[in-house]
Amino acid sequence: MRKITFLLTTLLCVWGLLGFAQKTKGALPKIKKLAPGTYYIINSSTSEALTPGMGSAGQNIFLQDFTRDGLQQWKVIQKGKQYAIQLEGHSDLLLQPHPTVRDHTPILNLPDPAFHLYSIDSASATTWFIRSVHQNGNALHPWGSDKELRFSNTGGSKQSQWEFRPVGK
Repeated sequence: MRKITFLLTTLLCVWGLLGFAQKTKGALPKIKKLAPGTYYIINSSTSEALTPGMGSAGQNIFLQDFTRDGLQQWKVIQKGKQYAIQLEGHSDLLLQPHPTVRDHTPILNLPDPAFHLYSIDSASATTWFIRSVHQNGNALHPWGSDKELRFSNTGGSKQSQWEFRPVGK
């Protein structure tokens, strides 16, 4: 009788553990879409922030030390399944791949529906890819040693992963 009780208890425990494993197997936190808001956009491999030279149209955007400067604040605006990335405090200046430069250096520019939309897709629980919708999904990433940026096909490299750190936190 003891053997049967022990066997039944063991089977119930194993069955319970299997049920628990099945429930928790896919229970990792779901990565949500990026919420619209104002962020500092920081490269995960360099820990530097997107920063234009000045707050005016035509300015190149570089990586600079993260200082929480006003020029490092970006308003992320959802447009359906896509996003626009606007310099905070400037309703008409958007992050865009340069429309005529082959390497697609990012610049600040006036809204141009052909260039200013992005998919922002999760890379991990804390980082995101910024892909230009109109540049064949090419991702924003650091280029060279001069803190320059480019849009190109980088696959899923860490260099093309960005942290969106909410302003004020």
